[in-house]
Amino acid sequence: LQAEAIVSQLLCTGVPLPPYKERLRMAEADSLSGGHKEISKRSKDTHYLGDNQWDYCRAMAQISGMYDEEMNKYLKMNQAIYEYSRMRNGGKVFPFGPFGPDSYRSVKYFRNDHDQIFTAIRKSLDDDDLELTTTFVSVK
Repeated sequence: LQAEAIVSQLLCTGVPLPPYKERLRMAEADSLSGGHKEISKRSKDTHYLGDNQWDYCRAMAQISGMYDEEMNKYLKMNQAIYEYSRMRNGGKVFPFGPFGPDSYRSVKYFRNDHDQIFTAIRKSLDDDDLELTTTFVSVK
């Protein structure tokens, strides 16, 4: 969506950005904000959006002129899967840090954006037995 927003500005097809001086003022305020407060106070961590990423994605879609009901459903489904994954991991997206177990890879998601439902299938290999756990989630 970021790339689409950039292209829309280059081609003058999207929602116009604020004037240059206003964008500089906003960028300065953002750089001094100290990053995402729940994670770190370091300014280099401002790229971590956490739960704010969904509003950011909607803003990028709006700037690019791509925001419509289908895009909204797509983003809502992404958010639902993100929240489901976080819930499964005790409230954290990556509960063991960047070098911890990557058990999240054992979950496969099958999504239906139009009907706002997804199925999560988890494969686990415990004691040499394959266990399949299926979860059906309705986003509505």
